[in-house]
Amino acid sequence: MNLEHWTMSEKFKAGKGKNEVTCISWNPSRFDPPMLVVGGPEPTVKVWIRSDQERRWKQYTELSRHNGAVNDVSWAPNLGRSYHLIATASSDTKIKVWKLTKEDSGSESGIKVVCEAELLQETEVWRCEWNVTGTVLATSGDDGTVRLWRKNFQNQWICVSDISGQVNE
Repeated sequence: MNLEHWTMSEKFKAGKGKNEVTCISWNPSRFDPPMLVVGGPEPTVKVWIRSDQERRWKQYTELSRHNGAVNDVSWAPNLGRSYHLIATASSDTKIKVWKLTKEDSGSESGIKVVCEAELLQETEVWRCEWNVTGTVLATSGDDGTVRLWRKNFQNQWICVSDISGQVNE
């Protein structure tokens, strides 16, 4: 597969400066219009939606609660949930799990955004990724450990496993 033969279907400016976008994730749902979550060196993450009526990408909502650069974003697969989950990993040693719920009224964008969980690690968090069902979140950071997070029966996010890169001999 040679990307030189691909044609760009569309482009839009998702950030303010030259290097504003460092991480991106698609909404995997086939039942919604195309949506992207975009992060970068700012502590704010933006969700974009493709408007077929206007034939352009529009900012849908903003997720802002980090105290450092956003290193990674991941949109959870939506298998039977009535809401979306987005994870953000930051240089402030936090992982945030955002819950996006469609509203009929109230907000201008028609969506309610809640920070469902703030998960702490001891070091900067570089990556986050959901499993195929969107129920387990994997994160990794500067400490060389992969952590698996899951919501328990009390609706609290807990670390269910630490996978260390260290081998004890």
